[in-house]
Amino acid sequence: KTVKEGLENIKVFLEGIRKHSDLPVSKLYEAMKITAYMGNELSTNCVDNGLITKTTVKTGAAKRPNVILTLTEKGEKYCEVKQA
Repeated sequence: KTVKEGLENIKVFLEGIRKHSDLPVSKLYEAMKITAYMGNELSTNCVDNGLITKTTVKTGAAKRPNVILTLTEKGEKYCEVKQA
């Protein structure tokens, strides 16, 4: 994979988070038609680079908590710059 392809994947991923900001990661990955592995790789990369944050939300005693991804200010700016 080239660096350009990697950057394009990040841009598409960030746009997906922006569009589906209310979805937990499992539903977000499903909506974006990516595997959990790819989504986790992209989200880890984006967290490490300060583009997104992960928030854990408890939904009930028996259920696993949901993880919500949110763009940071840096992530928002990255989307705006890449659109220009």
